[in-house]
Amino acid sequence: MTLVKNVNCKIDISTDAGGLGALPVTWFDQDINTAQFTAQIVRNGEPVMLPNGLAKPYLTIVPVDGTGTVFNVPMLILDQTNGIVQYTLRKDYELKHPGENRCQLILAVPSNQTQVISVEFSFILQQTLLERLGGTGKLTDTTTAVQDKTSLITDAYDDGNWKALSKRISSMILGSGTETAPELLAARTDIFGTEYGTLTERLDAIEQFQKKEGRK
Repeated sequence: MTLVKNVNCKIDISTDAGGLGALPVTWFDQDINTAQFTAQIVRNGEPVMLPNGLAKPYLTIVPVDGTGTVFNVPMLILDQTNGIVQYTLRKDYELKHPGENRCQLILAVPSNQTQVISVEFSFILQQTLLERLGGTGKLTDTTTAVQDKTSLITDAYDDGNWKALSKRISSMILGSGTETAPELLAARTDIFGTEYGTLTERLDAIEQFQKKEGRK
């Protein structure tokens, strides 16, 4: 089953193209991997062909939330002949900026250093009810998800493999290369009963004891 909240539109890059205005779509900040935008690029009413590797479509998204964030992302070409492109809003990037988001499509042809910019359009990314209330209801699910991984952490601890334990805590609970949600930090603290900094200090002390005792 595919669950997608897709909006389709045409983007006209003619000199007399009118504005698109706001896209007719309701997206929420928790529409993860489902907030999808599909557009056909046209010029003077005809599809713009997108030869493989020769024409590169980009989407500029500017959240109007005072953060100064700007996303300039490549779009997926679905149909080269008919000029159809697509983009899905990303969980740790665009979906973190609820409110109005202004957009423009950029069609670049690197071989001759030309590009054309579309008219501006926009969409409203709404907050879910849970997010507006502070997200407190998400803690139970997050805690459960983290606790499901504690058997691996416990195994590492029982084996006396302190470095593996520390590494697993970092990768499984803190994640890798992504922003850690506040409720996940709270779940981490609940599981270990201490702050992570204190935990790593204890792990270091245990590791030093192991070395002193001649253990691995």
